[in-house]
Amino acid sequence: MPASELLNQSIPTADARGAARSIRLENLIAQPNSAARRSALAEALCASVGDSSLDQAVLAGIRWLARNPHGRLRLLSQWIGISERQLHRRFSAAIGYSPKTFQSVLRFRRLLKVARATGEKRSLADLASSVGYADQAHMTREVRRLANLRPTTLLRSGESALQMSDLFKT
Repeated sequence: MPASELLNQSIPTADARGAARSIRLENLIAQPNSAARRSALAEALCASVGDSSLDQAVLAGIRWLARNPHGRLRLLSQWIGISERQLHRRFSAAIGYSPKTFQSVLRFRRLLKVARATGEKRSLADLASSVGYADQAHMTREVRRLANLRPTTLLRSGESALQMSDLFKT
């Protein structure tokens, strides 16, 4: 089933196939720290996914977007060798998001990481600029869209959100 069909849906764990069936949550919870839990989760997910089901163009696109946070999707599609429309379709099928939305999620994760590392020492405008937002207003719109919170609220009381972002490192 394409990931785009699962977007914004609640799927009971018992109904999920593949990765969810092979992951033993008890093993993840028993790990001594968050780094060990992330490592165990990554290992379990990689073991549960066969190479034949992975879209190599999407994987290459994910790596490219992670290395080129300000990269244009036109350049990504040229680098991979497929059209922008095909790139969009393949990203949507593989991960449920368009490449542009995925790029926004990566930028949001960078914001959480930089905010955690620097604490409250930086202004919102400085944070926005340092992680790739056009300006503070752009960051505010994106944070509202992705977290349904204002940046000040998220960054002041978002320690749990910051910890959750560690689970999704690329």
